[in-house]
Amino acid sequence: MKFRIMTYLQIALMLLMLCVPSISMSNTSTDISLLLNKTTAAVGETVTASGTTAPNAWVPLKVVDASQSIVVFDATKADASGNYSIDFVVPADAPGTLIVITGEGSNVDTKSVTVTGMPPVDTEAPVWEGGNLTASNVGQTTLTLSWSGASDNVGVTGYKVFQDGALLTETPVTGTSYEVTGLSAGTEYPFKVEAVDAAGNESADGPSVTVTTESAPEEDTTAPSWDNGNLEAIDVSQISLTLSWSGASDNVGVTGYKVYQGDPLLTTTLVTGDSYTVTGLNPGTEYTFTVQAVDAAGNESADGPSTTVTTSNAVPITEQNVTITSDGANKNLAVTADTPSEVTITVPASVDDATVSVAALLNAPASGTVTTTALPALTIAANTSVGTDPIQVDIPAGTAVSAPEEWDGIVHLPTVQPNDSVAVTPESGNTATVNCVIEIGYGDVPLSFSKAVRILIPGQAGKDVGYSRGGVFTKITNIMSADSQEAADDELPTNGDGRIDVGNDLVIWTKHFTKFATYTQTPVESDTTAPSWGSGSSLTASDVGRTGLTLSWSGATDNVGVTGYNVYQGDSLLTTTPVTGNSYDVSGLSAGTEYTFTVQAVDAAGNESTDGPSVTVKTTSSGGGGGGGSGSSAPQAVSSTTGTAMVAPSAGGTIGLGSEAVVIIPANALQGTSKVEVKVQKADQVPETPEGFKLAGSVYEFSVDGKNSYNFNKDVVITLSFDPSALAPGEKPEIFYYDEASGQWVSLGGTVSGNTVTVQVDHFTKFAVMIAGEAEAVPSGQVPAALKDITGHWAMDSINQLVALGAISGYPDGTFKPDNSITRAEFAAVLVKAFKLENKGGGVFADTTAHWARDYIAAAADNGVVNGYDTGAFGPDDLITREQMAVMIVKAAKLTPVAGETQFADNGSISGWAGNAVVTATRNGIMKGYPDNTFQPHSQATRAEAVTVIVNALKLSS
Repeated sequence: MKFRIMTYLQIALMLLMLCVPSISMSNTSTDISLLLNKTTAAVGETVTASGTTAPNAWVPLKVVDASQSIVVFDATKADASGNYSIDFVVPADAPGTLIVITGEGSNVDTKSVTVTGMPPVDTEAPVWEGGNLTASNVGQTTLTLSWSGASDNVGVTGYKVFQDGALLTETPVTGTSYEVTGLSAGTEYPFKVEAVDAAGNESADGPSVTVTTESAPEEDTTAPSWDNGNLEAIDVSQISLTLSWSGASDNVGVTGYKVYQGDPLLTTTLVTGDSYTVTGLNPGTEYTFTVQAVDAAGNESADGPSTTVTTSNAVPITEQNVTITSDGANKNLAVTADTPSEVTITVPASVDDATVSVAALLNAPASGTVTTTALPALTIAANTSVGTDPIQVDIPAGTAVSAPEEWDGIVHLPTVQPNDSVAVTPESGNTATVNCVIEIGYGDVPLSFSKAVRILIPGQAGKDVGYSRGGVFTKITNIMSADSQEAADDELPTNGDGRIDVGNDLVIWTKHFTKFATYTQTPVESDTTAPSWGSGSSLTASDVGRTGLTLSWSGATDNVGVTGYNVYQGDSLLTTTPVTGNSYDVSGLSAGTEYTFTVQAVDAAGNESTDGPSVTVKTTSSGGGGGGGSGSSAPQAVSSTTGTAMVAPSAGGTIGLGSEAVVIIPANALQGTSKVEVKVQKADQVPETPEGFKLAGSVYEFSVDGKNSYNFNKDVVITLSFDPSALAPGEKPEIFYYDEASGQWVSLGGTVSGNTVTVQVDHFTKFAVMIAGEAEAVPSGQVPAALKDITGHWAMDSINQLVALGAISGYPDGTFKPDNSITRAEFAAVLVKAFKLENKGGGVFADTTAHWARDYIAAAADNGVVNGYDTGAFGPDDLITREQMAVMIVKAAKLTPVAGETQFADNGSISGWAGNAVVTATRNGIMKGYPDNTFQPHSQATRAEAVTVIVNALKLSS
């Protein structure tokens, strides 16, 4: 809050400091004292004023020049002991003597400072004495550099880090270490560090070091094996059993097991133990199970043991009254053609997993639904912990049950579930306590009934009741007119339900089975006391720019507790939801305009304070900072998920529309020095999607100060989310930007991680994730559409051939980008399509389960073309190296391996696991070296090289 020229607002603020009792020292007679840390100072130097006064008192500071003009005005608050301290900077055009005044009214103290002119210019660069630079934590793609400190006549302010002569650090590093990322495995890199001072002088004798990153791990291609493996089934019941097996062995180590029921895989994740319980089986049915071992590289055994087992038969219901024994020996019952027309089933409290199978009554599925023929009348009396009387379920005769076609005809009889297994939604102003949870039917699989079913829950009359399905709770609000079958069938719609109290019991009439819960609601104790603000409360404005500023306030108090704050601009509420912190960024303001802001506190009951603090502030007319606050500080990087934020160019920040669309702006990427408003929002006008592509999410518009077209000083990072379920096999999500000048979408590619894609860009416009599926094969004899960037390229013929085969395609903007790198996943996908490899249903790695190329990688793994790293991962988004490409192409083309060494000058750099593949590929003319007689095994292959290698292999195979 230091000003050269005082505005009316600033004069008013000074007068307030001098006259308003709420912020004065009028309640104390303690004399103020003042000390300065220096009595002479150069322009730009910082002077510290300190002293003592009354405890917790506000201390105004004024600095006056020889013409009696106030050149600095500021204030601070003394601590509990009465000590205070405040800094100011000597202005550039205030020669002579400055008078420093602290205090107010007659209680003041003064001191003087003689201004000696401009500080001397520093032209001396930092130096290193015995400086050293070391590398640690060296991995395949990262390492950490650490160095000793340099010295400077004034002081070192930071360090610049260079990689092979190129500056790595956009801004100087203030510490003595730096993490380097984005390196390639098995590659040598030279690094150097230089020191800089505040005047920008840079050392020339900084230390250097040369480091070689770790080589990529050797691929593990050996699958686990079984020596006299054994698989047996135990605890076999009508609907479940437990499989137990002996262990397999592996050259590295077995990481888990896959269990198959027939051909389908049962286990979505690897089983790490030696047993697995299978559920959801049908009574009296024969099943064959197989177990296979898997290692960290994804290699799967082929000789795992199998067993065939028949589940126990369900006990047919042949009598009118059936009592399940306490040991559950007959807990799995079955309705058959011989079942009487009326049946009563009694379940003891000791059995909580009884079932009735109506599989014998199932009709053939139709349109995804399976339906039973008419059921006999079934009365189920289930003794539970809910009460001394049983829960009773009455299914009327002639009822038909329908369900999704995967239903196996098993109906689970009523069981009591934990009260916390259902999340009940209370009405406004209430809390809810769950009394009991009853599950009946088939879990979350909906069972629908053609007639109303009666469920009696003892002792629950007067309680609220609802049901939960798929985690969603629905209260049953329909009150039945009568507790009768006739009324229920007449009043309930399909899948409907209602309730009625009968004595002390609650009766639910329903046409569906699920998880039912009874609960009690209790009103929250009324709170009518609003929050309040103490006498020292304040609201200040800082980082004032042309279109935005930051408000900060002290806290309010409440008899129960403050839950948030409402911010007002004039009389208009700015915050749609209360702010939970003590600051708020205001945006969308007009330059050179005065605004008044107020903040009010709210509590959980919705009570709002009326005595919150206010502040009036004027935005800047042009570049430069503004007023407010209690002293200056360096701008901080912002983080916002609301889609908008005021960003200081010197600090940058992260702005996102939730997690849908996020931009990371590094420091000094934005132009200018004043804060600007950065917005991320869904586009109102969506340009037409390119032919052959489809959107995998929304189109987003990024802007700076309302400008939808904006260029940065350096790259920013944009991450967009997409819907993975929209991806079909072979389709790949990419980020596109809209070129307003040409009216075209242009692909940026991007790094895929889960359901997000990330790219670096140097400008703002519209961005979207589109599904870039590879092109379908061009009919034989038909020439593919011309790609505008391959004419004259050395790989043009090979590119056209592979595009014509449908194994690869160009981009929507008509380019192929032949010299771009290609990832392991992309190369695997092209290989699979070019060689027409089939997916046999295996080969999914730990990091490919949700990847766009999952099915292609699985097909390549099934055919022995690819293996993962020995960590169990495949690294689908790693850029493929030339030696990795050699291994894959030799396997895909099924070439006989050739042993020996190449004649390349860098033969020693070829990894041992890739040696034979490189020899085989080069001797068969599939791959070639470079003019300098090197193979460059660790270099990243380009799209053109990948295409050429595959075309050469296809010619050799044919």
